[in-house]
Amino acid sequence: MAPAARRSPLERSAAFLVAGADGVFVPGAVDPGTVKTLAEGIEGPLNVMVGRGAPTVAELAALGLARVSADSGIARAAHALVRRAAGSCWSRRRTHTARRPRPRGTQWATGSRPSGLPRGAAL
Repeated sequence: MAPAARRSPLERSAAFLVAGADGVFVPGAVDPGTVKTLAEGIEGPLNVMVGRGAPTVAELAALGLARVSADSGIARAAHALVRRAAGSCWSRRRTHTARRPRPRGTQWATGSRPSGLPRGAAL
């Protein structure tokens, strides 16, 4: 038998499924012809990674794709947003909060004030 690296994706996929895999992930397979060939030749759910330049999920599903994984673009975008928000807060140009700040002069309800503030302290 050929070394695993030299076996075709269909052969490797069959071996994974025989070994008990629930599905097969083939990284880099986004060409419609390749996805269709893999989907038709694999006896289990096929998963590919989508990103820039890949067909739409609907197009891939029409070719027989069962599962889709997102590339790291989503995580990179989230990290960039956090970096911008942190940088903005650090430079004091603007703050990003999950809720509106309490207006100045309002009082904390009994038992809900931050520790260290005297009872009845205004913000």
